[in-house]
Amino acid sequence: PKPVIAQVQGHCLGGACELALACDLTVAAQNAQFGEPEVQIGTGPVTLMMPWIIGLKKTKELLYTGETINAEEAERIGMVNRVVALEELEAETESLARKLSRVPPEVFRLTKSSINRTYEIMGLQSALQANVDLGSILHAAGEPEQIEFMKIANESGLKAALEWSKQRFSE
Repeated sequence: PKPVIAQVQGHCLGGACELALACDLTVAAQNAQFGEPEVQIGTGPVTLMMPWIIGLKKTKELLYTGETINAEEAERIGMVNRVVALEELEAETESLARKLSRVPPEVFRLTKSSINRTYEIMGLQSALQANVDLGSILHAAGEPEQIEFMKIANESGLKAALEWSKQRFSE
């Protein structure tokens, strides 16, 4: 029933990106990067909030390629409410929280409930559950890319595995 505000700086990828999408509002620093790059290692998002927030075409582009976007692009397409300089991030988020705190709690609770219910009627809960089911199958699929990524990560570290993945998609 209370507002949830994401405050993002730096990389906001994979599960972190999904968590930010699930929040009511998101304030991002100019250095923030958003995306679901896990497709590049043969897996995918767990909840699939993205199409509900930014629409079908941009979701397909980001999830098919695993590319990331900067904070300004995230704001333009509706993933982020505000983009500020890094040194202003905390103050801007606190200012937004203070504004929200002035709304009577019952009014806020009912308004949030109404908005969320609208999305539930459109099928949000069913879609998220379906993706959790399909995501579990995908994560357990044992795709060659998943296996190679984990092998490199275990032998040489996560940084090396991420570099391997990056090289595969830079051609």
